[in-house]
Amino acid sequence: MLRIPGEVGGYEIWIYVTEAQNFRNDCLDIKAKTDKLAVLLRQAARNSNDLYERPTRRIIEDTEQVPDKTLILVDKCRANTFIKRLFTIIPTIALKKISMQLENSISDV
Repeated sequence: MLRIPGEVGGYEIWIYVTEAQNFRNDCLDIKAKTDKLAVLLRQAARNSNDLYERPTRRIIEDTEQVPDKTLILVDKCRANTFIKRLFTIIPTIALKKISMQLENSISDV
C-alpha cells in the first residue's frame, strides 16, 4: 500500500518544522520538498492505472523510506529541552543528504 507522506508523515513534518529551533532554514527547505513530493505521489496514485507496474513499485519502495528518515531528522532539530539540545548531534551533512534524497525522489516520481 502506498503511504503518501502528505497524509500523516507530512503533517508531522510540518509540525516539527514549526517547532524547530536548530537549522530552521534547512528544515523549511526540507518541508517544501516533502510537500512537493506528497503532491507528486498523490498525482501518481490517481494515475496509477496508466503507469507500468514494475518500475512504479520500485520507485515507490525507494520513495517510501525518505519521509520516515526526514521525520526522524526534523524531530532532532526541534530539541525542546536544554538537555536534549545539549546531547543531540545533528551533522550538517545529514540535512544535505536528506535534501538530496528528497530531490532524487521528486525526480524519480
